[in-house]
Amino acid sequence: MENTVIYALGAVGALYLGTQALKFAYTVVNAYVIPGKPLKAFGVTRGSWAIVTGASDGLGKEFSLQLAGSGVNVLLVARNASKLSTVEKEITEKNGAANVRTHVIDFANAGDAEYDAFAKVVGQLDNVRMLVNNVGTNHEFPVEFLDENGKTIEDIVNVNINAQMRVTRIVAPLLVANKKGLILNIGSLAGIVPSGLLSVYSASKSFLRFWSDALAMELKPKGVHVEHIRAFFVVSAMSKIRKPTWTTPTAKNFVKAVLKNVGKSIDSAPYPSHAILSWFIETFMSESFAIKESNKMHIDIRKRALKKKEREAAAAAASAGKKEL
Repeated sequence: MENTVIYALGAVGALYLGTQALKFAYTVVNAYVIPGKPLKAFGVTRGSWAIVTGASDGLGKEFSLQLAGSGVNVLLVARNASKLSTVEKEITEKNGAANVRTHVIDFANAGDAEYDAFAKVVGQLDNVRMLVNNVGTNHEFPVEFLDENGKTIEDIVNVNINAQMRVTRIVAPLLVANKKGLILNIGSLAGIVPSGLLSVYSASKSFLRFWSDALAMELKPKGVHVEHIRAFFVVSAMSKIRKPTWTTPTAKNFVKAVLKNVGKSIDSAPYPSHAILSWFIETFMSESFAIKESNKMHIDIRKRALKKKEREAAAAAASAGKKEL
């Protein structure tokens, strides 16, 4: 009897390990080998229009550059007119025939009038086929919810939640009317793992994930593919990471992977190392463990950020003292 139990447990263990090995193998093959669908499968072709929010920097800028480079017309949307003009100039210098337009809107403070103006601009575009909901904002650095500035909380909700929905409500009907289209919603690791000291940002990205997956089911029968993109660590101003590594690509390489692997799933990790990291988290880390480790990491980041602020304040005070002398 005892041997039978041991053999049974061994068989169960072997089956579990075999299943996980197959899942890991599929994750690697899917990430590195199996291609996604070409953009033309969604009607995104030369001469069609793509709308990119948060286009003045980081991932938004890179999406705009790469889409324009493939002959897609791009509407750049962000709050900083000067930065948008710089991106527009860079695109036209690299792609002389590119058709690029810009629209300035501050999603943190936008009301009905601003969204009506945005809708008017979008309505003037012919053959809109793609929307990249990339705009986002975060806490300056990790901070407990009760200590966070009220305006920062409001901005995160307005930009990361309200703007995603209102922009999509304006653009998606055009995609549905064309019976083909693509919506990419740029998520975050914080939307997968609840993140202490970034609670509002984490919740906003979790909302984006669930809403994207639900919206994908609604729009699929109408020819529109909605995909939530798990953007983990990427070199950018928001992440404050400066050097690329295996797990932290540049914005250029990340966007290249997104456009190459689009269409495989409605909730994807298109950058290979992010796909493997996502598999590891979901396979071996309980949610409670992931939450605790995330919280420890953000406590450490907060301590270092506060020390940096202290050094900067001391340096500024010393500089001011020298000027007075």
